[in-house]
Amino acid sequence: MEERPVIPPEILEEIGLREPKAIKRIATLIQDKKHTKQFSLKFPAGTIEEIGWEAGDKIEIKIESDGLKLQKAEETD
Repeated sequence: MEERPVIPPEILEEIGLREPKAIKRIATLIQDKKHTKQFSLKFPAGTIEEIGWEAGDKIEIKIESDGLKLQKAEETD
């Protein structure tokens, strides 16, 4: 089994955690019932910057048996 690094207690205290927690990449699903009746995903900015996406990019959504796969769509003019 892979050994996980230990976070020093002073860092846990500084960020307000009582015990170490896994860092997950989670996006919040938001529904606009009132106007467009569409859903949006709210991703942390760091995740988007890490993969090199920018506001306005077109994202292709593929539905697969194990979930959704997102990738930047190819530019077509």
